[in-house]
Amino acid sequence: MRENRWLVLAILFLARTAMACQFQTIGSLGPILVDALGIEYARLGTLIGLYMLPGIVIALPGGLLGQWFGAKRMVLVGLALMTAGGAMRAQAHRLPSWRPAG
Repeated sequence: MRENRWLVLAILFLARTAMACQFQTIGSLGPILVDALGIEYARLGTLIGLYMLPGIVIALPGGLLGQWFGAKRMVLVGLALMTAGGAMRAQAHRLPSWRPAG
């Protein structure tokens, strides 16, 4: 077990970094998003809540998948998906020209 401690530390570091990017970036860019989208903070809060909503729906099936395929494998798949999502979001160089009605 001692020979794997640095690998485990590296995986934990990457997991925490990916989670921080996923959960902190949108909230910290709130004022910029409000100005760019022309919405108020209440709508931004609703958007952030909707962004988090799939986690509620996916939690139970994710637990079942963890039982079937193994927790370690599913955690690594989840980490890879979170990192890929963050990388795709980083490639979005500008916001679409969508404006809310009203």
